[in-house]
Amino acid sequence: MLVIAATIRLESKGRILFKQKRYGFNNELIEDFKFRSMCTERCDANAITLVTKGDPRVTLEGRLICKTSLDELPQLFNVLTGQLSLVEPRAHATQANAADTLYEQVVDGYFARHKERPGITGWAQINGWRGETDAHKKNLAADQV
Repeated sequence: MLVIAATIRLESKGRILFKQKRYGFNNELIEDFKFRSMCTERCDANAITLVTKGDPRVTLEGRLICKTSLDELPQLFNVLTGQLSLVEPRAHATQANAADTLYEQVVDGYFARHKERPGITGWAQINGWRGETDAHKKNLAADQV
């Protein structure tokens, strides 16, 4: 983690950690920690614009740590404070969306996922369903986003 932090600091100015409001257990808002992978002036804390392949906002170091999921390591601090578990449905940013529509409006039973403590990783990530959500899919299961 120290090597990643030092590399981020050397590559670009700004904070090393990125904090984002996400829905936690029982829809409580939590602050999720990640290593910053974007240029400071281009960060989108509300995740209104999801990161896409080749996104110009992402730094060179950011591409590497995101591809390897090393940007998620600071979430272990969220686990230690009891806000996250290791494996459960992922916590989403409050404004995360699919094709410009909030997940809660697209996914059947979306808020049921908040009956469990969210996790650093979940069923979707284990099965390769990660990355941008750029289209509506009717009746997506809540664990697929």
